[in-house]
Amino acid sequence: MSEHPFDLATLERLALLARLKIAADKKPSLVKQLSSVVEHMAQIESTDLHDVPPTDHASAAQSPLREDVVVPSLDLQEVLRNAPERLGDGFGVPQILAPGSTAP
Repeated sequence: MSEHPFDLATLERLALLARLKIAADKKPSLVKQLSSVVEHMAQIESTDLHDVPPTDHASAAQSPLREDVVVPSLDLQEVLRNAPERLGDGFGVPQILAPGSTAP
């Protein structure tokens, strides 16, 4: 593998395609860093993984799950008993937007 598989011309081409402005004094450092990334990716790509089964988690641990069981929910009066303010069958909360304004 070459010492710098990611060169200045490649950086400038990618910057043009991505519409990025890169300061001239930053380019040599960026080329060196991206070269290192490309070299690491090549090293990973060359690793023989034919005998390694695909996984979706780093460990084989299983999360304990329980069966879904339908149970009665709390009574509405019980839920709203300690509410600081009630609005009909719900909780009253302070207004956070000025009247007539819209959320961003």
